[in-house]
Amino acid sequence: MIKKTMSIAFIAIVFVFASGWTFIDVPSPKEVILEDEFDYSRTETFTDFDDCAGEYIDYVLNIRDWGTVVQYDDGSQHLNFHFNYYNSTGIGQTTGNTYRFIGAGHFNINSNAGSAVVITQQSTMTCQGMGVVSKFKADLNIVTNANGEVVVERISDYTNDCK
Repeated sequence: MIKKTMSIAFIAIVFVFASGWTFIDVPSPKEVILEDEFDYSRTETFTDFDDCAGEYIDYVLNIRDWGTVVQYDDGSQHLNFHFNYYNSTGIGQTTGNTYRFIGAGHFNINSNAGSAVVITQQSTMTCQGMGVVSKFKADLNIVTNANGEVVVERISDYTNDCK
């Protein structure tokens, strides 16, 4: 009798799974509809006051950007973006001193269709020249609502050290 009951139970289980019945609703994973990689270089110039050097510095920054963009079938997106500065220099407007600018950072941007966008940036930059070293580090977090309005803007782990 026990063997017959176990056989019937086994047949019932096989029938349930073979016919596609499920008792647990397992969400299907998002499907990637677009995935693109990018890698390019650019040059930017700007002037900024460096507290450690005590003067305005005219910078010429060579920047490499690279990363990936992924779009999913539910309308959500993810951007992973990296950047670094190479062969970048600056000249002090008062002293004429030459400065070397190095740094790197990355962004992660996640968005869901019709909802908030979260941007996280981490970067570290160093300016060296004529005995001055200025190290800047900051983590930036920005959150927008579905209307594109900024609801959180926070800079944390901010440091600017002079050596």
